[in-house]
Amino acid sequence: NSAITTLKNEIKGEYSLKLTNDSTQYIVEELQKIEEKMLFSLLILFVLIFATSRSLKHILVLFLSIVTNLLIAIIFYYVFKVELQLYSFAGITISFGIIIDNCIIMIDHLRNKGDKKVFLAILATTLTTIGALLSTFLLKESQQANLRDFTLVIAINIGVSLFVSLYFVPALLEKMQIDHKKK
Repeated sequence: NSAITTLKNEIKGEYSLKLTNDSTQYIVEELQKIEEKMLFSLLILFVLIFATSRSLKHILVLFLSIVTNLLIAIIFYYVFKVELQLYSFAGITISFGIIIDNCIIMIDHLRNKGDKKVFLAILATTLTTIGALLSTFLLKESQQANLRDFTLVIAINIGVSLFVSLYFVPALLEKMQIDHKKK
């Protein structure tokens, strides 16, 4: 606001400044809605996971996996020049389910079988999902405009979740000394 006042003084009546559209309030409201939905969806997922596993250690492993996944994904957002906007944040929210699913499958398999052989199945389903998402790049350019960042965010997040579930989750389970189930 002070920049506008300074600018008005500099142009001294030669030009006029008039605000015709201010979408910042709308964007702030939408971001708050997405934040609420994201937190609510995570809460529901964690409650359901706790109800089925009854283990705070599993919740902690999943939480740390999500944080690690997002921190690594931010690097790829920068590399692929993904703009973080409303659609991108919606994509992050949607990808949480798949990220958690990949981690749960690896945790369960490690607890029951003691190996990482389930990774091939996780890889196949994740690559299938990424392939389906990337088909949005076959649309007309005008239709791609809104979907580009949305698609890239989901693809990056679930791609990173492959490595998090293969390397980070087993290491974390070992470090936290979560025992295998008795056969």
